[in-house]
Amino acid sequence: MIKLPFKIFILLLAFTSAMASSGTILIKESSNISEIILKIPPSYVEDYTYKGDTAIIKFNKKFNLNLKDFNKKVLKEITKNGNSLIVKANPWASIFVAKEQDQIRIVIANNPKGKIDINVNTTAAIPVEDQTYKNEESEKLLTELKNKFKNKDYETVITLADKLIEKNPLDKYGEEALFIQGLSYLELGKESDKALFSAASTLDEFTRKFPKSRLFPEAMLKSAETKEKLGFKNEAIYVYQEIIKNVKDEKYLNIAYTKIGELFNELGQPDKALKYFIDYLQKTKPENSPIYGYVGSIYAQKGDFEKASDFFSKYKPKKIDDVTPTTLYWMAVTYENKGDDDTALKLFTIFYNKYQDNSYTDMAMYKAGEILLKKGKNDIALDILKDAKNKFPQKKGGLLAAIKIAELTLSSKDPEFWSIFLNDAMKNNTDPNISMKATKLYIQSLLNSKRYKDGLAEIDKFINKFPDTTDSKSLLEKKEEILFNLAKEYVGKGDITQASSYIDRLTTEFPKTKYLTEALKLKEEMEYSIIKSLYDNKKYAEALKTIEKYLTTNKNPLLKDRWYKLWEDTFFAYVNSLKSDPIKFGLNARQFITLFPNSNKVAELKDQIIKNLQKEFEAILKTNDYYSIIVFYQKNRNDLDRSDKREYYISKVAYALYMVGEKEKSAQLIKSIKLVNDETEFVRNMLNITPNRFNINNYNEDQFQKIISDLRKTNSLKAYQLALDYNRNKPIGIKTAIDILENMDTGDKMVNIDNFLKNIEKQPDNIKKSAYRLYFKSAENGFISKNYQNAIKNYLNYLKYAPKDDPNHPEALYFLGKSYIAIGDNNLALKYLTDLTKRFPNNQYATLAKYEIEDIKWKRLKK
Repeated sequence: MIKLPFKIFILLLAFTSAMASSGTILIKESSNISEIILKIPPSYVEDYTYKGDTAIIKFNKKFNLNLKDFNKKVLKEITKNGNSLIVKANPWASIFVAKEQDQIRIVIANNPKGKIDINVNTTAAIPVEDQTYKNEESEKLLTELKNKFKNKDYETVITLADKLIEKNPLDKYGEEALFIQGLSYLELGKESDKALFSAASTLDEFTRKFPKSRLFPEAMLKSAETKEKLGFKNEAIYVYQEIIKNVKDEKYLNIAYTKIGELFNELGQPDKALKYFIDYLQKTKPENSPIYGYVGSIYAQKGDFEKASDFFSKYKPKKIDDVTPTTLYWMAVTYENKGDDDTALKLFTIFYNKYQDNSYTDMAMYKAGEILLKKGKNDIALDILKDAKNKFPQKKGGLLAAIKIAELTLSSKDPEFWSIFLNDAMKNNTDPNISMKATKLYIQSLLNSKRYKDGLAEIDKFINKFPDTTDSKSLLEKKEEILFNLAKEYVGKGDITQASSYIDRLTTEFPKTKYLTEALKLKEEMEYSIIKSLYDNKKYAEALKTIEKYLTTNKNPLLKDRWYKLWEDTFFAYVNSLKSDPIKFGLNARQFITLFPNSNKVAELKDQIIKNLQKEFEAILKTNDYYSIIVFYQKNRNDLDRSDKREYYISKVAYALYMVGEKEKSAQLIKSIKLVNDETEFVRNMLNITPNRFNINNYNEDQFQKIISDLRKTNSLKAYQLALDYNRNKPIGIKTAIDILENMDTGDKMVNIDNFLKNIEKQPDNIKKSAYRLYFKSAENGFISKNYQNAIKNYLNYLKYAPKDDPNHPEALYFLGKSYIAIGDNNLALKYLTDLTKRFPNNQYATLAKYEIEDIKWKRLKK
């Protein structure tokens, strides 16, 4: 069909609701016709009305109108009043409105002879003049007009008709001219919408002017058919209804009833269609009328195949050509639903071969293919389905055929093929089920090809596009399964990062997933695997830290036994790695034993702990640091007491306790063991614990010195006595006794010095030389106590054994002389005092000696 070269103007409808989208007004204009398309969501339209030169479109939402300039040859104005859009035509034009699937269409056409009301108005009709009246010029012009019409020179017909109508507006010539002019416009309308509008206006003018004309029924029929062609189905229904009111001819009534029913059916109002059809059947009770077929078709469309079958049974056409395409199609559908596949297949096949461009052809081909598939004739079925898909790629039958082909052969092609093959079906906006089925098949092809990531992306798009549908729910379950399987797959590949991301996505998007336990177990498996690899690579410290962090965060792991076994093995390996550091080893080994008391590794660690403690303790014992010995033993007593050296260690600790003055504790420990060694016998001896076998002479010189050295710190008198008793090396013993005696407290020292000196009288001079300070001290004490004989004896021994440079020589000589004076031996007194003054003339004792010498001499002179 030739399209008019309209100018296009775009206006804007902006809906103010927060959730609303914008709408657009498209205006095509020529000098005679304006076509207005309102591109808006259908749900926004509440109602519409039109009459004469005005159309009102009422919206259920507020809107703003933004108009651009447009010519006003046909369309006068577009205005806004509340929620209504008002379109006004110029007074000489007619306006038509139709609500289509996704738009509102408004057409305004100039009337060729002034303003024409689209409604048939019989009361305003102009009567035809006397039909016997003749006018040669008009007759000639009418004959020419008819010949031109016969020769299809429709443009000339229209021009001649204008002349004839102008000359004879109300007589038979004007009547026939106006009718033929309407038919001419109708013929031109095959190529031009503009001509169709003119045809509609002309035929409406005819019915208004000549309601009693013999041509009136035909004019009304043509007017209605013209409106049908223009898409104004409601207007066509109105005219057909006027035919029923005003025409008696059965032929026209049959057509009108039939057309009204068909149009109501096409408008999605099958109940209204049925009313007209059934009214007609009840009034006329025709036999074998096509109306029975129409009624059967409507019931079939409504899904009532019982009633459909009943009405179809009353229609027995003599030949298939007598059956309308609609009736033939729905008759086939009814047979199919009644289980008569053979008859249904025959009728569907006849249909698509006979009506290759009918609105039902695509579905007839699809249904024929479906029945052939049921019969197992897959190859023939696929050929028909492919033909339907290729011929009708955008229609329902073609789209369903594409889906059926994909269902049958999905695994034979890759997703790229199906993406193209199913593209029309996936993008279909008319039937969501078609789009959903096609998209699901494409998704399945992606999944079949293991392109899970692409599949997941398409699933998300599907769910966003078709929320809250059964298919969305099933795909959500599929998505849930895919995420879980992808996680498992990546775990198998060792790609922990990817696996973890899919598990996180699964548990985030599906917090109550049926795979939750398995997913969490998989995640644990991954965590376990990571840490196990640290353990296998001997990164024990890092592995241990990670395990403990994981188990702290996850109180109830699903792989509890495996985690605790790995923890135990890792901890044990870590502890053993610390053997070079006994302290760290001991601390961590004890922690291991606390955490895993039933582990078969505990005994080994305890043995190693004891070995390390023994080694450390023995090193401390060598230091003779008694406090350290005691503290270490107290801290590690339980472990050391399990050692095979228990009594040995106790003896050492008892000895240390004795040496620091803890005699009671020392005694307790000694009494708890049977071991006999130097330490035990020493302590027993010191504490008078019997029996004891202590004998100082059992020890070598080093041992002797150690015992004496330790003992003199707490009991110097005892140490002194032991030193005197040490006969294994008498000189060492005496020298040691001398040293102890010299450093003894004054009271004890004075008691023991004299006895000691008596004991060494028979010892060699080298021993006596060691006691020279004791000789001096004993002499000093004797002089003070006026035991001058003892003083003289010990001063003499001092002078004999003391080193020549000892500083006490002057003092010893002085008091030796004084002692001799005291016993009346002045000669010896003079001897030693004189020796003093000579040897140490500058010493203070030499000065004192001089006074004594003079005193002795003076006393002699007096005698």
